[in-house]
Amino acid sequence: MSFEKIIKKGFGVITAILCVMLIMIYSYLFILNLIGTTTIDITRNAYTEFAEYNIAKPIATILCFCGMSMLAYFIYSSETLEKMDPDKIKRAAFWIVLVLGIFWVMVTRGTPIADQLIVSMSASDFINGKFDMMELGEYLSRFPHQFGIVFIFELIYRIFGTSNYQAIMIINAFCGAGIFLNIYSILKELTDNKKVLNGYAVFSALYFVLPFYSFFVYGTLIGLYFATLSLRFITKIYKMNEVISVKKVLYYIVALLALGVAVISKSNYSIFVIALVLCFAFASVKEKKYVNVIFALLLVFSFTATSFVCNHYEKVSGKEVYKGAPKSLYVAMGLQEGNLDQGCGSNGWYNAYNVIVLGETGYDFDKADEVAKENIKDRIEDFKKHPGKILPFFNSKVATQWCEPSQQVFWMVSVNDNHGELSKFGKNLLTGKVRKNLTNYFRQLLLLILAGNIFFYIRSFKRKDFFIFVFGIYVIGGFLFHAVWEAKALYILPYLVISVPCGIIGINYFFEYIRCKMNNGMKAEKQKNQKTDKAKKK
Repeated sequence: MSFEKIIKKGFGVITAILCVMLIMIYSYLFILNLIGTTTIDITRNAYTEFAEYNIAKPIATILCFCGMSMLAYFIYSSETLEKMDPDKIKRAAFWIVLVLGIFWVMVTRGTPIADQLIVSMSASDFINGKFDMMELGEYLSRFPHQFGIVFIFELIYRIFGTSNYQAIMIINAFCGAGIFLNIYSILKELTDNKKVLNGYAVFSALYFVLPFYSFFVYGTLIGLYFATLSLRFITKIYKMNEVISVKKVLYYIVALLALGVAVISKSNYSIFVIALVLCFAFASVKEKKYVNVIFALLLVFSFTATSFVCNHYEKVSGKEVYKGAPKSLYVAMGLQEGNLDQGCGSNGWYNAYNVIVLGETGYDFDKADEVAKENIKDRIEDFKKHPGKILPFFNSKVATQWCEPSQQVFWMVSVNDNHGELSKFGKNLLTGKVRKNLTNYFRQLLLLILAGNIFFYIRSFKRKDFFIFVFGIYVIGGFLFHAVWEAKALYILPYLVISVPCGIIGINYFFEYIRCKMNNGMKAEKQKNQKTDKAKKK
């Protein structure tokens, strides 16, 4: 067997494994969201973030989903999407996403709380030469991975004024619109199908969760913007035929820098880096673009951005950057049963375990790591002795994260009254019928995208262009990571946003299949009638 045949067969196996995994993941999530939903209760305990998944009006949800699917098919079959000018629709969607984000910031009048508030205050303190948060036992000594977002906030506050968190919210709104443009550009590089491009733009304009996330004074949207910007330039590089060129090198530098900013904005985007490196490298091998493989592997240097930021703060503060809480503490916490008296109260959600253990071990990284690994070992032994616990635990943990249709955007605003005096409309939006109806609406859109991804990967077993699997590999990584890591529904937004492109392509595949079947049926019926007419004439 030749080398080329071995490569071809190997990629066939890899593609099949990825498709099977993604069909299973999206089907599982689709069923969970179809029959039930997650709510965040702020009254059940002192932590005000109890996530609970319950069966919720499955028959009504199924009927609504069927109705929405029929409406989408009607729009598809009427050729409306094909007749629309892609550039005009793209511009309209961009402005809708941006304006909605700014509108949400203005109407909710939000203020940061918890970690958001602490990283914001740290950035302001650093500008004023105060580095108390770096002292042993303080916030940044426990969570050094937050230095990255503190660094970004410091840059923003130096421009717009200290503690001007509304500036961050507005920047988030621009990032949300930028994320749309980045993914649209990536999609345009991968397909010229006007229905897909216009469908993506229309869906993005209707998916309000992304712009509503602008309220969150954290690195999620900033990081996702730079992650998708990196992917946008990597896609351009992948599509180039030149082995090497100045333009290609410049694109790569931009992609590498953007990826570094994504990682320091939020460490979870390390999953995105891994997905991009793997997919870019494999796709380049398949296309025999071996120089691109080197480019792909060099992307791992984006991880050094975190070290750069930590070294910077050690230099300007004259203080040590401590190792903080080991990652094993988050895994151990993510495997613990929920307890209403501790933290959020849901399986695998935050319960302060990492902070408590780190404090009890005198902020000694190695000792805390030993305790965490021992607790993980004990938990695994417990699962072995009681295998009946495994499925309920992980099912509950997955459901509470992936089945909250708003990804906690309403919770973020309503918890602890962290906003100014609301107007009558604002109150209705956050606690009344408008919120309830929007949540149900988000649930339907979520179902549509999950179903679209199922159809997409069913059709992708023999796909020749491997690069598009970057979206799926990222989702697989996120799904597995958050199954064992500390849980939270608001962490899931990036994976759902990244799922939209393939979901739209999958919906297009399905509707095209239905239309072909209907057309073939009509042709067969017409031929049958013609034969009957001829027989009668004879």
